[in-house]
Amino acid sequence: MNWSSMTPARNTDAVPALDRRRVVQGLAWTAPAMAVATAAPAFATSPRCFKTVDVVWSDTKYKRTSATSATYTTADPDGTGPMRPLTLTVKNTFQGSNIRFGNQSGTANTNLAVQSGIIGGAPNPLSLHQSPLKNSAKSDSRVDENKTVTTFTFDRPVTSLTFSITDIDSTRSDFMDAVAVTSATAFTSSKADSSSSGLQGVGTVADPWRPSSPNNPVDNSATNGNVTVRFTSQVTSFQIHYWNQTAASSASIDGDQKIFISNLSLTYNACA
Repeated sequence: MNWSSMTPARNTDAVPALDRRRVVQGLAWTAPAMAVATAAPAFATSPRCFKTVDVVWSDTKYKRTSATSATYTTADPDGTGPMRPLTLTVKNTFQGSNIRFGNQSGTANTNLAVQSGIIGGAPNPLSLHQSPLKNSAKSDSRVDENKTVTTFTFDRPVTSLTFSITDIDSTRSDFMDAVAVTSATAFTSSKADSSSSGLQGVGTVADPWRPSSPNNPVDNSATNGNVTVRFTSQVTSFQIHYWNQTAASSASIDGDQKIFISNLSLTYNACA
């Protein structure tokens, strides 16, 4: 037998066999990678990824770092798993030269603090607290520069966002609350009392929610100073504008004013 004459045939058969095995092995390693790549978007849109939660201000998850800054982080949906909690940042600034946070004497400042008890049906709501530096410098302009703007920002878009603003009222020669909500996302609103003696306005900066008269106080147990806000699509950020819409003043009155924000209800994607 001529061994050397068979060698090329053996070598020729071996090379394609190895190549085919390498191709098969390459496909075997590639297939799982492709499966992972296509599975990720499906996971992110899975119904189990969407969590409906309440931002409860009285929870320890709410952290007030100052009168102008706070955060709230929801519970982790699956511990060390791939889902993530949602973080809300609250920032407060003011516009104009005749406005401050807290009361007029500077002895108390509960801005962005949690108010104990029930106000307008909202348990332990978030407080927005401010006052003029000088009563004599107050303005009755509907679009008043002496106002605070509180910005609520989520770390990703949320849906079905709903909350109430409570205790929009007035006291003679002291304050007349004016409140507006602005956002890049459309929303609807409903007033608890939209009669001629209830709240006026549509909640824009030009036509804010406000009492029907300069002396229309609302008891903490009442809801006629409430507005409920509902966002109709995904929202990442919104602002609450708050100012005093009366120029009337009295030296014997501390011109501070407060409104309150109920817990927020929303749905977010924990897989995004």
